[in-house]
Amino acid sequence: MIERKGVLILSASSYSAFSISVLKLLLDQEVPIRGVMIQKLVDRNRLLKELKSSGLSIFGKIFKKLILQRLGIGKSLQDGFSTYYKTLGKQSSSLIELCEQHGIPYKFTSDFHASDSLQFVEDSNCALVAFTGGGLIRQPLIAKAGIGVLNCHMGILPKYRGMDCTYWCSLNRDCNNIGFTVHLMDTGVDTGPIFKTHHVDVSQMQTVEQAVFEIEYKMAPAMADAIGKIVRGDATFTPQNMGEGRQYFTLSPECLDLSRRLFNA
Repeated sequence: MIERKGVLILSASSYSAFSISVLKLLLDQEVPIRGVMIQKLVDRNRLLKELKSSGLSIFGKIFKKLILQRLGIGKSLQDGFSTYYKTLGKQSSSLIELCEQHGIPYKFTSDFHASDSLQFVEDSNCALVAFTGGGLIRQPLIAKAGIGVLNCHMGILPKYRGMDCTYWCSLNRDCNNIGFTVHLMDTGVDTGPIFKTHHVDVSQMQTVEQAVFEIEYKMAPAMADAIGKIVRGDATFTPQNMGEGRQYFTLSPECLDLSRRLFNA
């Protein structure tokens, strides 16, 4: 049996500043890149699925993922992901450009779990899959991912699983638990084994958006560091205690406003 090596990256967009930064950092570490698989952002089946689950807010997602990411990379600083990308100096403006520069196989797909997508993962013979965006990951892909699928969750696990975790921390008057977690994905919602938690000091911050920005800024180097250690065999994982914490859901605009008012109050 051929030994599994390196990492395959999943991304929601060729213009994702987070994905590009992770790939660039891994190349700098000389981590073998076995492939990159990118979701087609404007795809009929994906759009219908997102409309069913997210309603009209999907158009806000598309604007943020494609338009703002491209602006952040090419012209201005939009968020923590794009700001960190800028610190790497003059880089490729898309995943495709970076892949072509380094001879990395890549594939566009409308579904990470389509048969040809799963075959792409299997053929890569990767030791690890790194998830940098693109929706839910199910067991058929996890089963082909070697060690597993690594994710960077914008919340401290196991206490804060799910959505809008930074804002929920503020609502819960629990700002000491703002941060993010690098963990392996399983079939649950943010329930897989933990590689490392990263707390963010928000004591001097004035707004909850500053905390979100700081998390975004730190995610790419944390993800790349974890991937490097895992593929070198220098990693341990801690199973989550499901009795700790809970799953949180997307906040309403009114609750988001309340979270902003309560932040560090």
